[in-house]
Amino acid sequence: MDKWSNMIINLNLWTNCTTTMITQMVSWIM
Repeated sequence: MDKWSNMIINLNLWTNCTTTMITQMVSWIM
């Protein structure tokens, strides 16, 4: 259970990071 919640948290952080990067790239291009 602990392992699972850790994986979910990591996935959340990774998604957040990727979304931020994509948003920055898009605003850079615009």
